[in-house]
Amino acid sequence: MARLKTRPSSGLKKTVANAENIPDMSKEKSVELNYESAYAELQRLLQELQEESVSIDELAAKVARAKDLILFCRERLRQTEEALQDM
Repeated sequence: MARLKTRPSSGLKKTVANAENIPDMSKEKSVELNYESAYAELQRLLQELQEESVSIDELAAKVARAKDLILFCRERLRQTEEALQDM
């Protein structure tokens, strides 16, 4: 499998700050994004990528969506950990 070249994301902080505004690009009905739905979508995307059922035309969009979902989930986990530490 060919490796994708990546470059550092200068907009990482902006992406994390706007994590709650990530649009649902799945074929399913649009639902408010929460940790559980983001994680489920991420698992589905990962399975599609592992099965190589994604066309080359869709690959970049799916990888970008997965990146956004990972950032969203990490931010939610960070927020939860912070709230627990404040207790």
